[in-house]
Amino acid sequence: MRVLVLGYGSIGQRHAAVMRMLGHEVLVHDVALIMSHIQAPLVFAQSLQAGLDLLPDAVVIATPASVHATLYWEAVTNGSHVFIEKPLALSCGEFKKAMPIWSRVDAGVIGSRVV
Repeated sequence: MRVLVLGYGSIGQRHAAVMRMLGHEVLVHDVALIMSHIQAPLVFAQSLQAGLDLLPDAVVIATPASVHATLYWEAVTNGSHVFIEKPLALSCGEFKKAMPIWSRVDAGVIGSRVV
């Protein structure tokens, strides 16, 4: 399985390590990351779109919470299954905007906490 990890801070690094231990191909994108910090066998995606263009089966969102909802929408409409670190959204309103997308796409979503 190909997994795109968005955010490569301590939590993103942990998700990437676990995915690699499970035998999955791991792609990483983090806007604050310099490509030289990524060690093989991880693949660095220069942008979110470049990572999504590689058609990941799953996307792990481990970024600052302020961009979770936006990244979720991008990933799920790309057809990827999504795991979102807490919180899924910063407000109930943001969460309610995301809800209709679930019924329109063929992708699973797992989040550890809503708000």
